[in-house]
Amino acid sequence: MRMKMQKLKALVQASFGINLVTLLPITMLFLNWLLIQVVYNVVFLVDAKGNSFYREGKIIGFDPAYDLAVLKVDVDGCEIKPANLGQSNNLRVGQSCFAIGNPYGYENTLTTGVVSGLGREIPSPNGGAIRGAIQTDAAINAGNSGGPLINSYGRVIGVNTATFTKKGSGMSSGVNFAIPIDTVVRTVPYLIVYGTPYSNRF
Repeated sequence: MRMKMQKLKALVQASFGINLVTLLPITMLFLNWLLIQVVYNVVFLVDAKGNSFYREGKIIGFDPAYDLAVLKVDVDGCEIKPANLGQSNNLRVGQSCFAIGNPYGYENTLTTGVVSGLGREIPSPNGGAIRGAIQTDAAINAGNSGGPLINSYGRVIGVNTATFTKKGSGMSSGVNFAIPIDTVVRTVPYLIVYGTPYSNRF
């Protein structure tokens, strides 16, 4: 069983990156919806003392238009340190930012860059468009999606979601995108209560 979980952990880390933890009325994870469709609902976490553990997560809401989902995870008995959320409405082009993830399976990788652009429009998994995305040159590769984009104060300003690659190479072009944290915070309560985004209920 242990070997099976180690292989699963390696698969998840190589493909999906770090999940962003925040404290809401119950402990939640929000991350990229596209990834959740193929993950086995096993969530790997690190407690406040740096100890790794895993739990089964339950999908309680998703918004494919913004590539976001919310999982409920039972972490009773574990001391979890939540991410500090910042704001994205006051970002400026040129300010420093940092992306955290597991690119190609290398755990807890930090890449640095700047906010390269704001208000970008990129394709969403449902065929529409994600508007208002943050563009950054902080390297985002396979394994960074769902991880946090943070500012120099350590506050989360976005959720890493996509990178443009050089055609035929699979290499990042340095044009990377994150969903603004203001969009995430606005969307997540509806996903928790209703399971769907606000716009899908009318």
